[in-house]
Amino acid sequence: MAIGSGGSGRSRDEGGILEGSWLWVALPVGVLGLIAALWFLVIAPAGGAPPKATVTPAKTATSQAAPSVTLASIEKPTNTAQPTDVPLPTAAPTAMPTAIGLGVRVEVTGTGAQQLSVRSAAGTSATRLKFVPDGTKFVVVGGPEDANGYTWWKVDDQAGTVGWVAGKFLKLTP
Repeated sequence: MAIGSGGSGRSRDEGGILEGSWLWVALPVGVLGLIAALWFLVIAPAGGAPPKATVTPAKTATSQAAPSVTLASIEKPTNTAQPTDVPLPTAAPTAMPTAIGLGVRVEVTGTGAQQLSVRSAAGTSATRLKFVPDGTKFVVVGGPEDANGYTWWKVDDQAGTVGWVAGKFLKLTP
């Protein structure tokens, strides 16, 4: 028996918690395995491909398969037909009216320096709203009415004045 061994009969090399080389290999391998497992669980799924879902029909209480959904890709159609020249309809020329009537465009003519009176009502005694020179254009909105030897038409100058004028001084205009 060796002196100073404490009477236990064991030497320092024969036992203890760090005995053998297996612990020095198992501990680093375990730590590396733990790091790898955490990496695959936490970090790798964020950058990898998303998981693929598979659908399997479930059986109901009556042993019938539940309906399943099948996804199909939609392809953009291709134009293989060549366009053909289709003549577009053309508007027929509108004939100019032959007589003054509602909705017709007219122009003042033949008044010279005197100009034409636009009045509040049909007749020479009605209040004069304003004078207009030759070339003034109107749209007929009312009439005709006969008064004082003239045929009167209610006209609109499209600028805010609506009144009556003698038809003798109007001509059709496009």
